[in-house]
Amino acid sequence: MRFDRAAVILVAVTAALVPSAPVLAAIAPDRPQAGRDQIWVARDKGPHNAYDNVGGMAVSPDGSRVFVARDSNGSFVLVAHDAATGVVTWSVKTQDPSGGGLSAHAAALSPDGSVLFVTGESELDVNTRATFTVAYGAAHGSLLWATERALGADTYAVPDRIAVSPGGDQVFVGGTQNTGQGNDYDYFTVAYDAATGGEEWTSTYDGSAGGSDVLHGLDVSADGSRVFVTGTSGVAAPPADSKFGTVAYSASTGAQQWAKLTQVGIDDAAADIVASPNGGPVFVLGDARDDTGSPYDFRLLGYRATDGTLTQTTAYDGGQNDFATDLAVSANARNLFATGGGGTFLTVAFRASTFKRVWAKRYDAGHGFNKAAAVTSSPDGASVYVTGESANRSMTCYGDVQSSAYATIR
Repeated sequence: MRFDRAAVILVAVTAALVPSAPVLAAIAPDRPQAGRDQIWVARDKGPHNAYDNVGGMAVSPDGSRVFVARDSNGSFVLVAHDAATGVVTWSVKTQDPSGGGLSAHAAALSPDGSVLFVTGESELDVNTRATFTVAYGAAHGSLLWATERALGADTYAVPDRIAVSPGGDQVFVGGTQNTGQGNDYDYFTVAYDAATGGEEWTSTYDGSAGGSDVLHGLDVSADGSRVFVTGTSGVAAPPADSKFGTVAYSASTGAQQWAKLTQVGIDDAAADIVASPNGGPVFVLGDARDDTGSPYDFRLLGYRATDGTLTQTTAYDGGQNDFATDLAVSANARNLFATGGGGTFLTVAFRASTFKRVWAKRYDAGHGFNKAAAVTSSPDGASVYVTGESANRSMTCYGDVQSSAYATIR
């Protein structure tokens, strides 16, 4: 399951990491061999002896700025980079007024690019996690509003994704919650008023009858009528296996429209979901393996948006364990960009219509541990930006964020 596997990776690695600093890199969009040449690299180093974790990324509608959300020393940190040069134009830090330690998990821009929304978890105490969501003015990082969703003592409500409606009036946050009932984790999806942060509706999904259902992806349909979420739907006990659990809700009411459980291998784990910008299919990225002796590889699935019918699947085997983390679609709906990895960043471009692989690129910062966390493309489709973590095996201090960007085939 994604939940347990991610925890093992983090515990094993962060105990022996050193910062390589947050980095953002880009390549020339007019090069014929896309995904190969870097244009720039920008490093964003956090404080010494602090672990910096990537929380999300967004690109302004005009393609001029790249925003990276992360956490450092228990605070949200938001950094704006010039997309042409990588130079930092502004940076802000936000702390939880209730005193909780913050970890950023996702970021999204309003359609007009004026507001940046960031969501993450607040550690209220050792047994209690709440959802903390903030709206910032994208021009300079001014705080517009902040809201916290807590379920009470000894409960867990941790977000993983955030998206904004095409009209810019709603913000949707999806994550995983537990109300203290053993391993019965369920999806939650919340709709907020984008102007005020007021909660409009909340829906939950329990697809495994008492097992762990962990949400990892959320997106909104092009017409704003549906909200799609995906995650890993586990089991209450062996020998049954985990599946991709994908759900569609009404964006206006939160009513469930359809839900599908899909298994493509063993140890299936969903990572993200994107809706086609042209109103077509819904795409889900995850990872799985064919048998216990095989490595984990990327799995890409396509669903009909109206009823959840599975229409196509494919796999990308990189020859080693590659765990998927994020998926993006180009504005013209032509290409899909999947990212993740294990020892290195792995980014793969697919044709959205056929799932044919266009290119694949690995990036190794040379620091021992590298894993991409988020991917997005520029509005004109000329560049793909990838951000993630990279760290050394040393006890000096605890890792920073490594980011890079690659051009796509036009």
